[in-house]
Amino acid sequence: MQYSRTTSGPAFLKGGGEMGHLIRTYNWIQTPLGQPHSWPQSLQTTLGILLHSAVPMTLFWGDDLFCFYNDAFRNSLGVVGEYPGLGTQWQEGRHDSWPFTKPLLEQVMTSGEPVFSDDQLGPIRPNEQLENQYWAFSYSPVFGDNNQICGVFVTCSEKMEKTETNYLLQLDTEQALTESEQRFQAAIVAIDGVLWTNNARGQMTGLQPGWASLTGQTYDQYQGYGWTMAVHPDDAQPTVDAWNAAVAENRMFVFEHRVRMANGAWGLFSIRAIPLLNPDGLVREWVGVHTNITEQSQAEQALRASERMFRNVTNSSPTGLWLSDETGGLTYLNNTLVEWTGMPYESLLGAGWANAIIDEDRQRSASIYLAAVAARAHYDVLFRIKKGDGLICWCHAAGDPYYDEHGNYAGYAGFCMDVDELVLARQKVEATEATLRGAIELAELGTWEIDLKTGILHYSERLREWYNIGKDEIITPERAYRPVPEIDRPRVQAAVNHAITPGTDGIYDIEYALDPAEAGRERILHIQGKAFINEQGETFKLAGSAQDVTEQRRVQQELERQVQERTRQLRASIHDLQRSNDNLQQFAYVASHDLQEPLRKIQSFSDMLRSQYGEQLSTGGNDFLNRMQTSASRMSTLIKDLLTYSRISTQQDTSTPVALTGVVNSVLIDLDLVIQETNANIHVDNLPVVQGDRSQLGQLFQNLLNNALKFRLPDQAPKINITCQTVAATDLPSTLKPTRDAPAYYCITVTDNGIGFDEKYADRIFQVFQRLHSKSQYAGTGIGLAICEKVVANHGGAIVATSKPGEGAMFSVYLPT
Repeated sequence: MQYSRTTSGPAFLKGGGEMGHLIRTYNWIQTPLGQPHSWPQSLQTTLGILLHSAVPMTLFWGDDLFCFYNDAFRNSLGVVGEYPGLGTQWQEGRHDSWPFTKPLLEQVMTSGEPVFSDDQLGPIRPNEQLENQYWAFSYSPVFGDNNQICGVFVTCSEKMEKTETNYLLQLDTEQALTESEQRFQAAIVAIDGVLWTNNARGQMTGLQPGWASLTGQTYDQYQGYGWTMAVHPDDAQPTVDAWNAAVAENRMFVFEHRVRMANGAWGLFSIRAIPLLNPDGLVREWVGVHTNITEQSQAEQALRASERMFRNVTNSSPTGLWLSDETGGLTYLNNTLVEWTGMPYESLLGAGWANAIIDEDRQRSASIYLAAVAARAHYDVLFRIKKGDGLICWCHAAGDPYYDEHGNYAGYAGFCMDVDELVLARQKVEATEATLRGAIELAELGTWEIDLKTGILHYSERLREWYNIGKDEIITPERAYRPVPEIDRPRVQAAVNHAITPGTDGIYDIEYALDPAEAGRERILHIQGKAFINEQGETFKLAGSAQDVTEQRRVQQELERQVQERTRQLRASIHDLQRSNDNLQQFAYVASHDLQEPLRKIQSFSDMLRSQYGEQLSTGGNDFLNRMQTSASRMSTLIKDLLTYSRISTQQDTSTPVALTGVVNSVLIDLDLVIQETNANIHVDNLPVVQGDRSQLGQLFQNLLNNALKFRLPDQAPKINITCQTVAATDLPSTLKPTRDAPAYYCITVTDNGIGFDEKYADRIFQVFQRLHSKSQYAGTGIGLAICEKVVANHGGAIVATSKPGEGAMFSVYLPT
């Protein structure tokens, strides 16, 4: 048999002789009955009577007929040092009465009727020798808290042979009964009960000192059914009904009701009453016990209220909470955990909780948990569960052992939190750190850190190699400065002071070359870092990276040399260009004076020749003279246009605000005669003010309007519209390339209804000397639109032309706003 350490135990187990002590110390946890303080009230009351009686008594409890008996019964077994059947099924104990006991027990459990035998032959083992002896047995049903038969109560007494000796012994029977009655009363007192008796009809008769003491009723008040006057009005009639039913069926009476006690207070009492039978099987009287369970009930109510509060609090928690028993099996989970798993509550109890964990983590987490339980140690583990919605998430579970009021280990209490976001965030951080390390390696950077409290520096392996510092060498500020040239050390210290000074940007940025004598080779490092500040506003760390920029600086120096060389060449080119421009201006001067002068003489002499000798010339002579004058005129116009184009190409920008409306109006005045001759209709919108050269912009519109008037249809009067709108740079045609970037541009369009042209010539018409028509059809030098393109380019814009033969043309000028 197994026994636990000695405890005080519940009140009904106080005293009770050797068997009471054995029951108190027996390890009931391993049996289905559990700890004695959780046994049903009916079992506790019956055992209280049994253990304090001098009459041999045995109790068979439950479907498994677990056995309890008192000292008087054990003495009849004659067994020293062993206690057959205690805490087990009776047939498992070492007892020889089972063959005739079993049928009687089954009869009582099935029928609910008591069995009495006055002369039953049964085995006995006095002095360890098996003998047969006649016994008087009474088998009575025991009703549980649910009024169902839960066991059989057996009393027995040994029948002696009717010899002279026995006769003399029977003379003390009355004294034995008196002593037994005293023990019985003492048992009642020990279990905090009040004893009373009723007659066979269930009426209270005779003196009832216990009842009178409890209720304060007088003899006359409690006679018959007068005792009901002490019962709470709400409980009186239900008690009478239940009592009458038990009396009518001759079965054990089990009930609870409230009784007004002698001090006027109401108390809750548990009632147990058993019918005592005559040899003929008829009820002789009823014996009952009222047990005050007020405090027990209040404690149970408080416990239930506490449990409800506990469940309400835990179930409202967003954190999963759980409890386990001594073996580690879960006994409670709050709603949060149940909802997470989506599994039935009952399936999670015991070891079922592990089924919520995914297969890859189940064995590992269970091993950690069971190891903690075995060692009574703190439990802490991460695992993944599959939630009811099918998603898999990370959970953090932890717990610690808890103990009962006697200091006995009772199980584990813990929590379980959904830490999926935290774990995923940590994994992202780890992935980022891994990526950063990879980037550092790929970029061939060295990393460093300075602990400002200790002054100790931490260099990466690459940085130690650059500074020629050993792998295990402690890096002090003095050691770190050794490869830094003396001339650079003040700059380094100033940069550090700047970074760690409160109120600055905390940035450390410096570049210097290492001393080859200390570092082992020539190397230029660009070092950057950032100061770190704690919650107290103190700078506690400076950390960053270092890059070997030796090769970059070499390349940079070479590029600077090349830039200087290119700059020198560019200056020479600019000088040559300036000289070319000077020559071009000189040519323009020659063209405007030296070339124009002979032409003027040719034109003058031809005019004199026509006026003085025209009549003397033949028709052929006059024709030659006309051709000469026409060629001279064209030559003069060409020289003037070339001079204009040359000036626009070389003229310096004299940018001023120019009102385009005024420019166009001036041009219209100059073209007034042609406009009248052609009966032209010209419409001009409000035009903007732009930055530019007024003279050049005048030439732009002069040529555009002159073109529109020149290339008109023979049978239609010219219609010319000049409009303007603002266009964002992002909305410009992809093929348009202004010479200066701007957020927006003015789009000024000049549209006519003239002869038009094929758009395949749209780019060609802006080139010098490019003509789409013969000189005999339309006069001109082929320079006008080239001048327009040059003016627009000088003003940071662009010009495009769109047209179709016979449908007019549209020139769009884009100028920066």
